[in-house]
Amino acid sequence: MVIRIGFIGSGVVTQKAHVPAVIKNPRFRITAFCRRDTNKLKDLQSQFPHAKLFSDAKALINSGEIDCALIAADVDVHLSLAQMALGKELFVLLEKPVDSSSENIRKFIEKNHDKVDKIMVAFNKRFYPGIVKLDELRKSGELSDLIGGSLTFLTQHGRKPGKAGILQNMIHYCDLINWIFGTPVEVKPIFSKALNDDQKSETIASSILTEKGCAVNFFYSSSSSWKLPVHERIQVLDSKNSSFYVENADKAVFTKVAKDEVKNMIFEESNSIFFRNSSFGYEAQISAFADLIEGKASKPSPSMHDALEAHLLFEKIFEHEDYS
Repeated sequence: MVIRIGFIGSGVVTQKAHVPAVIKNPRFRITAFCRRDTNKLKDLQSQFPHAKLFSDAKALINSGEIDCALIAADVDVHLSLAQMALGKELFVLLEKPVDSSSENIRKFIEKNHDKVDKIMVAFNKRFYPGIVKLDELRKSGELSDLIGGSLTFLTQHGRKPGKAGILQNMIHYCDLINWIFGTPVEVKPIFSKALNDDQKSETIASSILTEKGCAVNFFYSSSSSWKLPVHERIQVLDSKNSSFYVENADKAVFTKVAKDEVKNMIFEESNSIFFRNSSFGYEAQISAFADLIEGKASKPSPSMHDALEAHLLFEKIFEHEDYS
């Protein structure tokens, strides 16, 4: 059975990342697109002549043309669109952030407690080759009894000023902190002044203690002065003096101390550019979504519960700062 998928929102991430990943997966067939900009919607007609085009999301959801929806619209309509899709028993791959408020996410989960497992949240960084390797080492016991680590993320300005722009990128790392190190129980945020006299950029440093006893340092900057589209480094330490770090999605190094001998294992994909799907996890993410639809996965990962936990951490980091 081929899974019929429709896209609600066809912006740059959808066109450069999600669509190519879906095309490469034989389990899916693209049958519909929805975009409010009708001129840009027409551009899709030549690329996908057999797909139905909609300018209204409700019409697409009610059309009977799809088995699942990939929702990548504006944040403020994500949950309402997901609600419509669940009403039609559709599976949903929902782009992050799923909402701007943890309370809205909590209420949505409570209202849809019997259907929420039909939604997978698009935290694609969990599917980075380096992060997948980290998960393998963690599950095998090679990397065990984690004591802490650090996450560093440098990027250019978000698409929106202030807290809304930061949310677009930073929510990824809130999810990874929860997933790798455990639920935070104490967060000590430190804020710097805005860089370049531009309120759209901010540098943030936080110290986080999790329920598993892990100490995590987090550093984030959204200043264009870095002159890079993105730079990131994630490091994990365990109680056996082993360490693992991932740099820029495609390079990972595992250092293990065993019998007074230090061994380095380096996992590296070829140099990647932004939106190279295999390196940035989109293909693996789409495959995991197909597994959920076909019943090969018992529950979505990442889930709406994961999205809630990530947003709760985001709010804890910002709770001492007044953002407009």
